[in-house]
Amino acid sequence: MRIVRCVVFTSFALFLSLSTRAQESVPRPASASAPATPRAITIDDYFQIRDVSQPELSPDGQWVAYAVRTRMLKEDKSEQRLWMVSGRGGDAIPLTAEGVSAAHPRGSPAGKYGAFPAARNAGRNRVWLR
Repeated sequence: MRIVRCVVFTSFALFLSLSTRAQESVPRPASASAPATPRAITIDDYFQIRDVSQPELSPDGQWVAYAVRTRMLKEDKSEQRLWMVSGRGGDAIPLTAEGVSAAHPRGSPAGKYGAFPAARNAGRNRVWLR
C-alpha cells in the first residue's frame, strides 16, 4: 500500500510540476487586474497539448520515468518520448530521441537499467535498455 501511495503522490507531484511550468510559459495580459476574455480552442491549441502518462518510479524512489505524447499536424502523426526527472525536482532528462516513439518505461529490480519497447529505423518493436 505504501508503494501505491508513493506512486500516486509522485505522479501528482509530476503533474503539478509540468502544469506549473506550462503556466509559466503562457503570456500574461498587459493589465494583470483585468481578466482575460475567454476564447474558443483552435486546432493549433489542440496540437500544443502534451499528454503525460505512464509514470514509473525507480526501485530506490529517486527517479520517475514517464511518457509524453506530442501530436504533429503537418506530419499527421503522433510521437511518444520517454523522460526522467529526479524526485527532488530539477529539469527533465530525455531518455529517447525525437523522431522515435517509445512507451512503457520500466526499471530493473536493482535500478541499474531502464527498459522500454521501441521501433527504430522502421523496424519491429524491440526492448531497449538504457
